[in-house]
Parts: sequence; C-alpha cells; structure tokens
Amino acid sequence: MGDLIHRKYLGEGKFKWNIIELKVGKVNKLLFELVESEDFEKEEIITKLDANAIEQIERLKKQKNRRQEILNFINKGEGIDIRTGINLKLDPKEVSHARYDKEFIDIIDGAKKSQVAFAIIDGCLALFASTLNDEDTFHFLYHIVFEDKKMTDNGKCIQNNDERFIMGRMLLHPYVKDILLHNLNAAHHTSFFSLPLENVLYDLLFGRIRIIVYLNIIAFCALCTYYHITVELLSKKETHLINSIDSIPMINKKGIKLTFPNGKGFVLGKGSLCKMYYDLVRPTSLIESLITKSSMPS
Repeated sequence: MGDLIHRKYLGEGKFKWNIIELKVGKVNKLLFELVESEDFEKEEIITKLDANAIEQIERLKKQKNRRQEILNFINKGEGIDIRTGINLKLDPKEVSHARYDKEFIDIIDGAKKSQVAFAIIDGCLALFASTLNDEDTFHFLYHIVFEDKKMTDNGKCIQNNDERFIMGRMLLHPYVKDILLHNLNAAHHTSFFSLPLENVLYDLLFGRIRIIVYLNIIAFCALCTYYHITVELLSKKETHLINSIDSIPMINKKGIKLTFPNGKGFVLGKGSLCKMYYDLVRPTSLIESLITKSSMPS
C-alpha cells in the first residue's frame, strides 16, 4: 500500500495525511507517470520496457486505489475495508490508553545498576530486565513464570546443563514476549524505535540487556471480573474450532470468553493482548477500552 505515512499539521487540531510509495530509478519514474496519467497502451509499454511492466503497473494501480481508500477513511471517518469490502465508519467516541512507560524505564535503570530488575503492572503483567547472560536471565524468568514451583518439566528435574532448554521454552511460551525479538519486526503496532528505549537501544540490539514481558493470564482474567466482566472457558470442541482458524489465548487448553455488563461478549483473541506487549498499554486501561468498545454500535 505504501512505504511512508506523512502527516502535516494544518492548525486548529487538523492534519493532512498522505501515504507515500518510495521507488527510485528511471523505469519506476516512468511507471508512476503512466499510472497517474492512466493514458497508455499495453503494446507501447511492452515496446518501451517489457511484458513485466504491465504487471507492475497493475500492482501500482491497486496500491494507488488502496491508498485513496485509506486516506478517505482517515479524513472522512468512513470508507471501505480494502480486504473484505465491508463499509466502515469511525465512532466519534475516543478510546485512550494509559501506558506503563515509567515502570518500563525504571526496570531498565534498575537492571543497569543491579543486573536484574522486576516490576508488576496491575497485578498481572510482569516486566523483567536483565544484564546477565542469557542462561541466567532465562533461569530467573523461569522462576518468575512458574513462581515457586520446582524446576521440573514433565515430572523430571531440570539439571544445570539444561539452561538452553529453559531458554527455548520461555521464548516459545504464549504469554512471554522478548521486547527485542518479538517486537522489532511486529506489524500494526507501535514502532519498536518509538518505545522509551533511548538510553538502552544499542544495549538491546547488541544483546547486553534483555527486557521481557510476561502476562499471567489467570490474574488478568481475575482483573476482568473486578470490572464486572464475566469470564468463561470454552469447551474443548469450541476451542478447537476457533483455534483451527486463528490461535487464541487459552487456560488449560480452553479458550476464554468475556461477557461485558451490557450483555455483549467475545472470545478473547491475541490481538487484544498484544497492546500490552507492543504498545505498553496497562492491563487496566486495556480492559477499560474493551468495555468502552463493547458499548459502541456494532
């Protein structure tokens, strides 16, 4: 659809948006001119360039139409979903999020001073920073995730020479996210380089520090009930059906359904939880935004 999003401030709280496609070279310049003019003959293009240019032009035309649909949606508040063709309309009610930037910065400073630092956000989201080597870092993390349980797996004691196993298991844990590994290439979220990492960016990139986020899903569900949200586990059959289409968060291999005070509900998906990992949104703020969204017209 495009490479850059450009936003120009026009004053009085108004902005002009544009989506820019970055291409270089004489051939690309000619192709862009042809797409903009929409006045060309296929035979002429094949003569000047080659048969592949036709496909490139068709792709550029699709990108141009998609960009225009997105810009119309941003500027007018309504448009068409470019993937499904469904008509969309923005609700004027704003949904804002509170973030845990301060705690995030604090654990970074703490790890620099004391090698490891730890914080709990809203009783269910654990932040962990470490300047130790990977084996020791993930050994600590194992105990955080599994609390005071013995270091066992399938009933067998994990020996000291199994640190790599522990590391691999932690990185594949569904509720453990390494800020660098999982966030650097994540799409549709706050850019990794926009996070409050100014004082530790190079340490992260060169492996001198790790910052890891862990969500205690049971504690998160308990927090939902505090907001009068009913939490239910799906049957194994329901879970299998939904999980076969798109993987979902689970407790004891069962999907999680949230029902709000107004009677509306949905099955909890990964997309909702991702805001805590990638956008540093506090769990309480995420829950409040879900409640707000549930009151919006469908």
